[in-house]
Amino acid sequence: MENPFALQVEATESRVIKAEPAADPWKAEPKAEPKAAEPRAEEGGRVFTVDLPTLTCTMYQDRAAPETASLFAGPNNLLQAKFGTVVHTTELSNLMLMAGPPAKKKKNEVLKKPAAGAAKRPAAAVEDEEENKDYSILYYKNNNSAGVRQKFGAKKQVFSFGGMACKKTKEQLRDIAKIVCKDLVGGASADHCKKKAQELADKEE
Repeated sequence: MENPFALQVEATESRVIKAEPAADPWKAEPKAEPKAAEPRAEEGGRVFTVDLPTLTCTMYQDRAAPETASLFAGPNNLLQAKFGTVVHTTELSNLMLMAGPPAKKKKNEVLKKPAAGAAKRPAAAVEDEEENKDYSILYYKNNNSAGVRQKFGAKKQVFSFGGMACKKTKEQLRDIAKIVCKDLVGGASADHCKKKAQELADKEE
């Protein structure tokens, strides 16, 4: 006989639930590698590239040599290039033709050095070439002085005379220079002629 006070226990099926590990918030997810950009291809396996400096378009296609054609204005204000019966429409505006290809920069020009022995002539000097075949006369208005320069050899200035304190005019200094130029041609030394010219310039009338 069954005991009425016995506990009635029902058998239940046990299930084990496996907990999945939580994601680590500090672990960086691997970045997806960027895919290489593929060239734009038109129908028939053709690829077109544009060279802006020359305003030309090149067509590439399988088992054929590349072809290059000039760009021209097309409809819808877009440049086009024609390769036989194939017409390619670019995404560039027709205004690119008005701008033209970019100008090339000129290389820096090398400045020529003056020849050795060539003396620079002051901007304020006025030269009289007709007074003597061997010597020319210069007048410097900035300091009211005159100079005598060779017409031969190194063509350098032999001496100058006058100055700011000199009261002689341009014509008077020029006349003095004529006198000493004749003395130089006659064989007088440059020092003697310079001293003579300065004495005449300082002489009061």
